[in-house]
Amino acid sequence: MGVDGSCDLVGIGNPGEGLSPFLMATDEIKKAMTEGITIAENAFNVMKDNTGDKHVADMLKLILGEGADYQSKSDTVKTMMCNGRMKQKGLPDVKLWSDELMKDTKYLTMELEPGSLRNKCYAVDYDLGNIGTRTIAFRTGSDFFNKGQWFKDGKPKDKSPYLKERPDIAFSIDVCAWFLHRSLNLGWPRIDKDRITQTQQPGFKGGVSDFATPVDGLRNTGLAMLHELTHTHQGGRLIDVADENLPEGTPSCYGWKCAQDLKDPTNSGLNMDTLVDPQLESKFFVAPAEIRRAIYVHLIPDQIHLFLHEKELRLSACVQRDEDGDPDCIKRQSNETNLLTDPHASDPIYALRLRSSWGSHWRCEESVMRMREKDCETDCNIAAMALLLVCKRMFTDVAEMMADIAAFQINDLDALRILVPQSGVLKSGRSFTSTLLNCVLPSLKELDISLRLPLSAYDALENAGNSTGSKSSSMDHWISTWTGLRPAIERLSKLRRLRIWLDHGERCPWSMVNERAVLSPLAPLSNNLNLDISIDLPKLHPKWEKPDRHFTEDSPPLALTIHRRYRQRYHGIESSDASIRVEYDPDFPILHELALMKDMTMEEVEEIERTSWKKGEDPYREFLDRWPHHVDPPAWVWECTVSAR
Repeated sequence: MGVDGSCDLVGIGNPGEGLSPFLMATDEIKKAMTEGITIAENAFNVMKDNTGDKHVADMLKLILGEGADYQSKSDTVKTMMCNGRMKQKGLPDVKLWSDELMKDTKYLTMELEPGSLRNKCYAVDYDLGNIGTRTIAFRTGSDFFNKGQWFKDGKPKDKSPYLKERPDIAFSIDVCAWFLHRSLNLGWPRIDKDRITQTQQPGFKGGVSDFATPVDGLRNTGLAMLHELTHTHQGGRLIDVADENLPEGTPSCYGWKCAQDLKDPTNSGLNMDTLVDPQLESKFFVAPAEIRRAIYVHLIPDQIHLFLHEKELRLSACVQRDEDGDPDCIKRQSNETNLLTDPHASDPIYALRLRSSWGSHWRCEESVMRMREKDCETDCNIAAMALLLVCKRMFTDVAEMMADIAAFQINDLDALRILVPQSGVLKSGRSFTSTLLNCVLPSLKELDISLRLPLSAYDALENAGNSTGSKSSSMDHWISTWTGLRPAIERLSKLRRLRIWLDHGERCPWSMVNERAVLSPLAPLSNNLNLDISIDLPKLHPKWEKPDRHFTEDSPPLALTIHRRYRQRYHGIESSDASIRVEYDPDFPILHELALMKDMTMEEVEEIERTSWKKGEDPYREFLDRWPHHVDPPAWVWECTVSAR
C-alpha cells in the first residue's frame, strides 16, 4: 500500500479564519486502510471460528436469509473473503497507476475536466451541512480497456469482455476532499467499543438522519477504505450492485438496510474471477458442513511441506517415518548393507541422504524432488491436494481444514521467506497456491521449521553487526529472513504451536554455533501466552560449551523451551573427485557405544564423559587406550579448528 504525498495537500472548502486551506491526510489515510483490513480479517475469523455460535448464526441469517440455501450462501461469503484476502502489502514488483495510465495527457485532461468524477471529488465548493449524494471515494482500475472494439460492437452494456487484467499495475483509490474534511472535524473517528456504544444511545439516530439505521453512522474513513479496497486486485475485484438489482426505491446499496433487503452473498457483486458457484446440484455440498469436514479429515495429511519451485509455492505431504532421525542413520540406507559393521560400504544414495538439508525429513525431500521432475503444483499422489482443484467451493472447505488440523513444515530458507511480507520470493500475480497461502496462513494453527544450514550461515548471523565483514547476497538473505521471522510469526494471530529444529551440515560439533546469537531474536515470542514454542537443538559438547555462547545449565536460560537431541553420527563427505564418501563422525557423546558394550544407559554415558571433560581429561583417549582397535577417532577431533570461535 502506498499513499501519494499529495494527500498532505488536500484542498478543503471553508477551512475557517486563520486555518490552512490544505488538509494533512496522509497518516490518517494509512491508519484508515489498516483499520479497514483489520475489520475484514476479524469478520472472516469470526465466521470461520464461530460457526456454531448462536449470535454469529443469527447475524448471518439476518443478512443472508434463512432459506434452504443459507449454508451455501454462508460458504460463498467465506470463499469470497478467502480468495480476495486483504493483505497489508502491495503486489510484488507492482507499477503505480499514476505512472502508467496518466502518461496519456489526453486521458489526464479528460479525467480532470469540469463535470468529471475526479474533478467533483476534489472540488472545494461543498457545504458540510448539506452534502447530499456526493461521492465519498472511488477507485480507478488498471485494466486495459479495448475501447475501439467496444465501439465497433455497438457499445454493449457489459464491458467485461473488453477488459484485460493488469495485475502488475496497482489500482488507485481517491478519497474525496469533503469526506476527509468532515472526518477531520469529527476527530478522525475509529470504530471502537465506545463508538459502537454510541449507536445504542437514543440520540445517536438524530445525528445521522441521512442514514437508514443508527449503525450506518459508524461509517468512517476505515470503512470507506475497506469498501474501495474490495474493488482492487488484493480485495477480490468486487463490483457494486447494479442499479437494476437494487430493491425498489433504493437509490444505492451502501447501507445496512439494503444489505438485509438483498440477502445476497455477492452484495457488491463479483466478477467471474472470484464468483463462486454454490454447487447446489451436488449432493455432497447439500450435506451438512459437519459431514463434509469429517470426510476431509480422513484425506488431509497431518503434516504438509511448503516449498518453492520456480518462484511458485508448492505443497507436499510429509512422508517422514519413525526413526528417520535416528542418529545412527540406519533408515537412510538404500540396500541391505549393515551400517554398523561396514560403515564405508558403497551406497551412493545413502551418502546423498546423509547430506540432506532437510535433516530428518530426507525422505520428504526425495518426494519433493520427484514432484519437481513432474512439475506438479501439489503432491500428485495425495487425494486432499486433488480436492483443492475440484472447484472454488471445495477449495475453501479444504483450505479451512488444512489450517485447522495440519502442521505446515518449512525446510529451507526460500520457503521460510514466504512468511516475511514483501520478500519478493514469489512470482507476482495470482496463482492457485498463492491464493491457498493467503487463505491458510492467517488461520494457521501449527508450524514446524526445520533448517540444516551451512556453518557459515550461523557465523554470518553472529557477525551480522560487524560492518567490516564481507557477506554474500545469499548470507544477506539468510540474515534478513531470520531476523524477520519473529515479526512474521507475530502476524500469525491464530498460531498455537511453533517448533523450530536447527542443525548445521558439517562434521564439527554443534557447539561451534553461537546459540545465543541465533536464538535471542526469537525471545520476545515468549510474551505470547497462547503460543506453545519449542526449540530442538543438538546436545552441546562439554569441552566447547561456553555460557556466553550457549544455553547451558549454569547460564541464563532462554525464555523459550529448548529440547536437546543426538546429532547424526554419519556424514556424506564430498571428495576432491566430486564423489561422496561416508564418514563416521559422532558429536557428544563420543562414547555412545558404551551403552551397548557395558549395558549402560545413554544418560550414564553422558555423565561419565561430561565429568571427564570437566576434569581436563580426554575420555576418548582413555577409551582408545582400553580398546585401541575398536574404531577410528572422529574426524573432527583432529580437523576442527576451534581457536577462532
